[in-house]
Amino acid sequence: MTGEVHWFVPVAVMAGALGVFCLVWFGSRVNFIVRERRSFTCPEDKRPVTCTTATDVRTGKAVDIKRCSAWAWSRRRCDKNCLKEPSDRTQ
Repeated sequence: MTGEVHWFVPVAVMAGALGVFCLVWFGSRVNFIVRERRSFTCPEDKRPVTCTTATDVRTGKAVDIKRCSAWAWSRRRCDKNCLKEPSDRTQ
């Protein structure tokens, strides 16, 4: 071998570096979100509801409502006020 594949080593090193970069890039973007089922009283309708919430694992706070039993019988648009702190809710 007299230099026929002199390009192979730099390409292999760059491919490895790109792989490590992709692992770090996508690994840092992982969301720590879990779905939980919760039952509580709706702050708008004052009725008991059962919801499937997306909860942030790090803070323990619900960040989104995926499904709610109130959506079946409520005709108005849900503002998801149950996710807000009690002092931040609009009345």
